[in-house]
Amino acid sequence: MLIHALLALALTSSPDALASVHAPTNDSTVAAPRRHTTFGVAIAPVSDALRGMGYLLPGEGVTVAQVQMGSAAEAAKLLPGDVILGIDGKRVDETTLFAAIRAVPKGTAFTVEYLRNNGWHATVVTIDP
Repeated sequence: MLIHALLALALTSSPDALASVHAPTNDSTVAAPRRHTTFGVAIAPVSDALRGMGYLLPGEGVTVAQVQMGSAAEAAKLLPGDVILGIDGKRVDETTLFAAIRAVPKGTAFTVEYLRNNGWHATVVTIDP
């Protein structure tokens, strides 16, 4: 139906009218790309059960308790329950995680190493300036 309407318009209209049908619009309602200005996680200690499995060194790791919507952590697909092990290869715990993140200049990508479902993963995170 739409094809027939466009064909009819093309046959009965001037070339300028058809061009206006296909011309891109400058629509100000298009959303701007989302900026990720915070890492955006709440943290908790690693459970004793996970520590007992032998994956971690004493004091290593921090559990992601919550991921803030619109944050760099959400964009990097981190989830509650993930256990962050390191930032750019440096091991972290509850006391050093945020210091390690603050040490990376804003706008610079960094790697987050984490455990999920008993498997090691890595993702790249960028916090926008």
